[in-house]
Amino acid sequence: QLMMIFPRISAVFLSLLSVITNVNSLSSSLSSLPSSQGVMTSRAARSCRNARDGGSKRLIINIVVPLLPTVRPEDIDPWPGGLKQQFNTVEKICRGILSEIVASDSPPPGSNLKCTTQIISQDDACALLIQEAESAKEDAAAIIFPGTDQLDELIRIDKMVGEDRLLLLINPQFRRAEDFGVFKRGTAKTEIFGKYRPGFSFEELSCRGEQVKLTYDSSVGWQAFAVVDEAPMYQTTSSPPLPLYSGALQKRPTYEELEDRVKEVLPDPAWKRAMKKI
Repeated sequence: QLMMIFPRISAVFLSLLSVITNVNSLSSSLSSLPSSQGVMTSRAARSCRNARDGGSKRLIINIVVPLLPTVRPEDIDPWPGGLKQQFNTVEKICRGILSEIVASDSPPPGSNLKCTTQIISQDDACALLIQEAESAKEDAAAIIFPGTDQLDELIRIDKMVGEDRLLLLINPQFRRAEDFGVFKRGTAKTEIFGKYRPGFSFEELSCRGEQVKLTYDSSVGWQAFAVVDEAPMYQTTSSPPLPLYSGALQKRPTYEELEDRVKEVLPDPAWKRAMKKI
């Protein structure tokens, strides 16, 4: 009987050990934020690739635009030139995302595959990027900084790309159908919000005076972190990020929900914590 019991105990122990290991591994991945532009680019590509392989060919990417090395702490606005100044940086990131997505479909990845940029609106810094793949059906495209004024162009490009190819919207300048106005919100609801789903997000926002990072990965879900004692101009911190939720969420949290979680995780506001250090 002992010989029969011990194998069962051993099997149960190994099973529990496996679960604990998987939980620790998941916890580790949940608590990490992109540490560099390269890491963010690779994660965005992987997330969009997973979503595409799952059947989603229309995706939205929202990313933090890394600050230029010339930005100083005393600068009030790190991007005085607005979207036009951010364009070159975002275009580089977008090219990297598209290249990594296509490279995964083309073993070995072809270095001669072209990525072309077509300006849609000079004033709005909006452009279309088309990335070639080894097979034309695997080509991918992305639109940088699409705004409400580009709705007709978005619909035209959507048809041109075709429903079987991947099309990304990078840092769109709208959040809801109402942003398009009374006469176009119905079209926007159908052609944009009815078609596109989140592909990847790494965003920054301020809640109750705290720096909050909001992320989305198609293989994980939505996650939110409070970053304490951060130097916001340089996006650096000596403290590990504090998860606002114990796990990933399937739905993007609202600002009010994030604010409530910040109050629970950090009951003392930033100014009060700073006073305690004096």
